[in-house]
Amino acid sequence: MIHIKGPDDVVMQAFNVKGPITLVQGKVEEAVIKFAAKLTLRYSDALKSQGKVNYGKDVNDLSEEILIEKASQEYLIPYLLQQCNLSHFTR
Repeated sequence: MIHIKGPDDVVMQAFNVKGPITLVQGKVEEAVIKFAAKLTLRYSDALKSQGKVNYGKDVNDLSEEILIEKASQEYLIPYLLQQCNLSHFTR
Protein backbone atom coordinates (compact mmCIF):
# COMPACT_ATOMS: atom_id res chain seq x y z
CA MET A 1 0.00 0.00 0.00
CA ILE A 2 2.89 2.35 0.68
CA HIS A 3 3.77 2.33 -3.03
CA ILE A 4 0.57 4.31 -3.77
CA LYS A 5 1.38 7.00 -1.18
CA GLY A 6 1.42 10.51 -2.60
CA PRO A 7 3.70 13.30 -1.34
CA ASP A 8 0.99 14.88 0.85
CA ASP A 9 -0.48 11.63 2.20
CA VAL A 10 0.04 10.63 5.83
CA VAL A 11 1.18 7.22 7.10
CA MET A 12 0.23 5.98 10.59
CA GLN A 13 1.26 3.08 12.78
CA ALA A 14 0.53 2.19 16.40
CA PHE A 15 3.58 2.76 18.60
CA ASN A 16 5.50 -0.29 19.80
CA VAL A 17 2.82 -2.88 18.92
CA LYS A 18 2.00 -4.89 15.83
CA GLY A 19 -0.82 -3.57 13.75
CA PRO A 20 -1.90 -2.04 10.49
CA ILE A 21 -0.15 0.65 8.56
CA THR A 22 -2.75 3.29 7.79
CA LEU A 23 -2.57 5.55 4.76
CA VAL A 24 -4.54 8.79 4.92
CA GLN A 25 -5.11 10.40 1.54
CA GLY A 26 -6.78 13.64 0.59
CA LYS A 27 -7.34 16.64 2.83
CA VAL A 28 -5.65 15.76 6.12
CA GLU A 29 -7.17 17.84 8.90
CA GLU A 30 -6.89 17.32 12.66
CA ALA A 31 -10.27 15.53 12.82
CA VAL A 32 -9.14 13.12 10.07
CA ILE A 33 -5.87 12.42 11.93
CA LYS A 34 -7.81 11.63 15.12
CA PHE A 35 -10.30 9.37 13.34
CA ALA A 36 -7.57 7.47 11.48
CA ALA A 37 -5.50 7.13 14.68
CA LYS A 38 -8.51 5.68 16.56
CA LEU A 39 -8.97 3.08 13.80
CA THR A 40 -5.26 2.31 13.62
CA LEU A 41 -5.13 1.67 17.37
CA ARG A 42 -8.36 -0.37 17.35
CA TYR A 43 -7.03 -2.83 14.79
CA SER A 44 -3.56 -3.05 16.33
CA ASP A 45 -2.47 -5.58 18.95
CA ALA A 46 -2.53 -2.89 21.66
CA LEU A 47 -4.05 -4.31 24.84
CA LYS A 48 -4.97 -1.03 26.52
CA SER A 49 -7.85 1.20 25.45
CA GLN A 50 -5.50 4.16 25.00
CA GLY A 51 -2.17 4.31 23.20
CA LYS A 52 0.21 6.22 20.98
CA VAL A 53 0.03 6.33 17.22
CA ASN A 54 2.96 7.69 15.24
CA TYR A 55 2.40 9.39 11.92
CA GLY A 56 4.00 11.55 9.27
CA LYS A 57 4.41 12.14 5.57
CA ASP A 58 7.74 10.28 5.39
CA VAL A 59 7.21 6.55 5.88
CA ASN A 60 10.75 6.25 7.29
CA ASP A 61 10.24 9.08 9.79
CA LEU A 62 6.89 8.90 11.59
CA SER A 63 8.01 11.59 14.02
CA GLU A 64 4.61 12.99 14.97
CA GLU A 65 2.52 11.23 17.59
CA ILE A 66 -0.92 11.32 19.07
CA LEU A 67 -2.20 9.78 22.30
CA ILE A 68 -5.66 8.47 21.50
CA GLU A 69 -8.44 6.14 22.65
CA LYS A 70 -9.19 3.10 20.51
CA ALA A 71 -12.32 3.41 18.40
CA SER A 72 -15.07 1.49 20.18
CA GLN A 73 -17.78 -0.49 18.41
CA GLU A 74 -20.30 2.19 19.38
CA TYR A 75 -18.07 4.90 17.92
CA LEU A 76 -17.93 3.03 14.61
CA ILE A 77 -21.67 2.34 14.21
CA PRO A 78 -22.38 5.41 12.04
CA TYR A 79 -19.61 4.34 9.63
CA LEU A 80 -20.55 0.67 9.26
CA LEU A 81 -22.38 -0.63 6.23
CA GLN A 82 -25.83 -1.92 7.04
CA GLN A 83 -26.36 -5.63 6.60
CA CYS A 84 -28.90 -6.20 3.88
CA ASN A 85 -30.74 -9.16 2.42
CA LEU A 86 -29.04 -10.02 -0.86
CA SER A 87 -31.21 -13.05 -1.65
CA HIS A 88 -33.13 -11.18 -4.36
CA PHE A 89 -29.82 -10.66 -6.25
CA THR A 90 -29.11 -14.38 -6.51
CA ARG A 91 -31.97 -15.22 -8.88
